[in-house]
Amino acid sequence: MASLVAVTQDASSSPFYFYSDRDGKFKVDLPPGAYGIASQDTGLPICKGSAIVEPGKFTIIKVACDTGIR
Repeated sequence: MASLVAVTQDASSSPFYFYSDRDGKFKVDLPPGAYGIASQDTGLPICKGSAIVEPGKFTIIKVACDTGIR
């Protein structure tokens, strides 16, 4: 199922929104810098992560999700 995802560069920047594919994967071109990534869907799971994008490279990240199951 596709998910709405938000990417922010810092606390003062506006988020950039996009949808992942059905498998939760996404590819976004961003300028170099540090970013926070978070799912925007309501309910569980809650998915968050971070990435540092370097000039001229793609960055592969894994975003951790909390399902609420303990």
